[in-house]
Amino acid sequence: MNPLGYIISMRRAEERFEHVQRVIAKCPIACHRWDAVDGRLLSDASVADVYRKGLHRPHYPFELTRGEIGCFLSHRSVWQQIIDAGLPGALVLEDDIDLSAGFEEAFRFGIEYAPPCSYVQFQIRDVIGGGQELAVSGGYRLVRPEVAPVRAMAQWITRQAAQRLVEATRVFDRPIDTFVQMRWLHGVDVLVLTPPRVREISGELGGSVINAQKRKRFQLPQVSRDWKRFVYRYQVRDWCRRSAAAA
Repeated sequence: MNPLGYIISMRRAEERFEHVQRVIAKCPIACHRWDAVDGRLLSDASVADVYRKGLHRPHYPFELTRGEIGCFLSHRSVWQQIIDAGLPGALVLEDDIDLSAGFEEAFRFGIEYAPPCSYVQFQIRDVIGGGQELAVSGGYRLVRPEVAPVRAMAQWITRQAAQRLVEATRVFDRPIDTFVQMRWLHGVDVLVLTPPRVREISGELGGSVINAQKRKRFQLPQVSRDWKRFVYRYQVRDWCRRSAAAA
């Protein structure tokens, strides 16, 4: 069976419908809209079934919002679909991205060289930091970064990877993108394709631009969050290095 593409979008986000259709038209493979899980509609019991703070090390320092839990469950439902449909893999997109010129070429390159159990990120920025170059062709590179970048806006996920991710996330404790960084836990090969051929357009769709607030005066709670985030990222980098050394 051929691979498919899925673009995750909230049913109530009607203002994004036309954009979703444009992305589907640009997609290099058959692509379908996939209903996102609306975190606002989750019951307390449903949340308790899947979310447990402090489950894995390093401990994620913040409690997840209902939106973050819904986002995780949305991605997990696509992983399950890859398994149930017997797909070799799927391209999974979020609805606040656009595919830039050259994406089809980059995508074909990525799936040609991706290992059988891999999660290939199509990021909006070039990969930063250390890493191992797996393949180079036509100006594109497939890289295994020392620490996988955050964001889960566009990725190619093989069936083997989907199986491992589903198994490892019956219960979770952090956002989807930070969970993907934990190679030592799920055993999936997380790679990045560069240069970027995807761009974020949430501002253009009424996202972060509308919700942006004026800069506030110095506040201790924000400083505390920034410090906790810094420490957590340092711990993730350390765990990534130790797991690579033990491999």
